[in-house]
Amino acid sequence: MVYLNNTPVDELLQGFLKVLGDYRFNSVETISVIDGLDRTLAENIFAKRSVPHYHSSAMDGYQVRAEDTKMANVDNPIFLSQEKIKYCDTGELIEPQFDSVIKIEDVHKRDNGIEIIGGATKWQNIRPIGEDITAHDLLFTVGRKLQPMDIAALIASGTYQIKVFKKPKVAIIPTGDEIIPWQKEPKEGEIPDSNSQLFANMIKQWGGEPTVYPVTPDNFDLLERVVKEAWEENDLILVNAGSSAGSEDYTSKVINHLGKVYYHGVAIKPGKPAIFGKIGEKPVIGIPGYPVSAYVVMEEIIKKLYFYLKGEKLPKRKKIEGKLTKPVNSDLKFQEYVRVKVGKIKEQYVVTPLARGAALMSTVMDGDGFLIIPQNSEGYRAGEVVQVELFEDKDFDDIFVCIGSHDLALDILATYLAPQFSLSSAHVGSLGGIMAVKKGETHFAGIHLLDPQTGEYNISYVKKYLKDTGAILVHLAKRTQGLMVAKGNPLNINSIRDLKGKRIANRQKGAGTRVLLDYLMEKEKIKPGEIEGYNREYFTHLAVAQEVKSNRADAAMGIYAAAKAMDLDFVPLYEESYDLLVTPDFFNSPNFKFVLETLRTKRFRREVEELGGYNLNKSGEIIFVEEEKN
Repeated sequence: MVYLNNTPVDELLQGFLKVLGDYRFNSVETISVIDGLDRTLAENIFAKRSVPHYHSSAMDGYQVRAEDTKMANVDNPIFLSQEKIKYCDTGELIEPQFDSVIKIEDVHKRDNGIEIIGGATKWQNIRPIGEDITAHDLLFTVGRKLQPMDIAALIASGTYQIKVFKKPKVAIIPTGDEIIPWQKEPKEGEIPDSNSQLFANMIKQWGGEPTVYPVTPDNFDLLERVVKEAWEENDLILVNAGSSAGSEDYTSKVINHLGKVYYHGVAIKPGKPAIFGKIGEKPVIGIPGYPVSAYVVMEEIIKKLYFYLKGEKLPKRKKIEGKLTKPVNSDLKFQEYVRVKVGKIKEQYVVTPLARGAALMSTVMDGDGFLIIPQNSEGYRAGEVVQVELFEDKDFDDIFVCIGSHDLALDILATYLAPQFSLSSAHVGSLGGIMAVKKGETHFAGIHLLDPQTGEYNISYVKKYLKDTGAILVHLAKRTQGLMVAKGNPLNINSIRDLKGKRIANRQKGAGTRVLLDYLMEKEKIKPGEIEGYNREYFTHLAVAQEVKSNRADAAMGIYAAAKAMDLDFVPLYEESYDLLVTPDFFNSPNFKFVLETLRTKRFRREVEELGGYNLNKSGEIIFVEEEKN
């Protein structure tokens, strides 16, 4: 695909801001102070009155003249008659004849007065005028983003109307013949407009006012008409999709017809085909259609541009450093944003890269942050310490890390851990999970590895790879593995032998399901080359089930629960043991005791078994402990 240029991110931002010149989001409006939360002041504000604006009592007690009390002590109690005192509550006006307040707990009530055993000093327990804020004090300067206490202070000091910068108006124009309104149920080939809501909610978080326009088909004249309308009504125009170099990508053509495109193509991955142009004085930006590409462009470029034009400081993401669990290679041409999961094992952060497709919004949803690989870098090696920019600040001490084989029971376990804890799982297969435990990169791993020699599950692998580590195997479930096939089994696939000449979707190397399939194929003397799709690898049971559901595969090895979830037929072949391999440190922690208690509850067992193909009678049992070398 060809773009007009491949400009580095920082160079593009600097250049585009020069193009925009003095243009800013600086329109001003006057609003009631009570509507000012999170609004940005467009004026300096001085106090119109003092706080407090009268001398007031700092507590409940009696107003007195300090002179009348100076001789009082334990040996010489003094009686003050009713004429020389006045009872007051906290905040009450101090009358002119008094200059002190004695706390109510320091007096003894008597008929027609009080008795005191300690003298008072002038202005004791009195809040003088202006103690907090003095009239004409500078309270806030231009650019202050108002918080709840700011609004209280403005009201207390006499300001009821404030000038603020208007919320920037941002147009969001979705385009494409395949895009439909988000409320409609999509047919095959149709895509609901989810990106517009992504953009709109990001703009709201930034303090802007988004307007989502109706979906515009791939038509030059229609898009030009909508862009003109949006230009009249908004401060910034975002056009979604239509930014690549395809024959029906009209965004750059429309911008060039009404104004000028200055940059088409940015050295960022994902997000390469973004367009940056100007119509009149206003920026018009084309954003790629793939959701992760769109998110990266919004977060890494549009956000910086937006806050600069708004005149506000850019919110910074928290950064942490952690050990990379597997290598990440990168294209030298781009600055790449890799979505990662982060966990904390003992005092060490561990960073696990997620899938890198530009369409995979789940990698942002499930991820904890970005690992940014600079342009001209080949990437990072496994074990290297890398910096991660977090999507949000969070307490990783309450996150349990599970790196290993995928199972639907883990998703249900996560719902039982919430909200006190959360489960961060990455699907790398059973062998990958064992290696993660060995390297100290996870708290526990889901594994289901068949030993072809003994027919036993998991124990021999723990003995082989985790000798003297003290690792513990905890049983989670017996589950049924088999072949997932289309409803009605139209190809009459009833055994491994029937896979010859058929299309399959396979699990990745090292996955327990892959090990089982290879074992069964070897028993039947079937070679991988005899089955089409043997090398098409997927990382979850649901992913291979989806391939069968979509008729891109005739069969896939997986669990019954995945077949049931996708409304497929299922040919049972084998019952296996799915266990949790736990590090000794985590096993002995209070946190894992909570996990164990959950695994042993009737409610959890019942909910997993209702998925189909599971037996949890022994869930939570400790089945093997590897000795720990002293």
